[in-house]
Amino acid sequence: MSASNIASRYAKALMGLAIERGELSSVHGDVELLDKSLDQNPDLKILLKSPVVNTDKKQEILTKIFGGIFNETTNSFLGIILRKRREAFLPEMADAFIEQYRAHKSITTAELTTAVPVDNELLARVKEMVLAHTGRKNIELTTKVDKSLIGGFILTFDDKLYDSSISHKLAKLRKQFVENKYIKKY
Repeated sequence: MSASNIASRYAKALMGLAIERGELSSVHGDVELLDKSLDQNPDLKILLKSPVVNTDKKQEILTKIFGGIFNETTNSFLGIILRKRREAFLPEMADAFIEQYRAHKSITTAELTTAVPVDNELLARVKEMVLAHTGRKNIELTTKVDKSLIGGFILTFDDKLYDSSISHKLAKLRKQFVENKYIKKY
């Protein structure tokens, strides 16, 4: 079975349990923290994937890190993952859970990249535009600044890319000039 299938099944099970117990937002917060911790600490990821470190030691380490922070459902889930020897898939499980949570809550993620920081008024207008296109209830909008865009913006959501940056337009013009067979080439 592939890693994505394993991750998806365990994430679905955790999602169902969290909904059943009325702890979905709490478990979501725990999984977000776990996901960020794994992204920011490659050594923790390596530890979880290591066949050399035994399960009891991994359980001890995870309990020391997250035991007092996570709720009982999340801690129990981690215990099951370790007993089933599926801890190597925890990063993928966290990603799958977050994705399933967003689908359950009708949340669309969007990323706006601009050449300069944008104000709240423009962010609100972008959110409205994304809401109109997706029909979803909620938008998680992240912003990035990339000075190489020169001006304009790049907006991505739902596997769509809207590139209205000056650098993109200049690249298109450059390509048109290169492909124009009527211009003498020196």
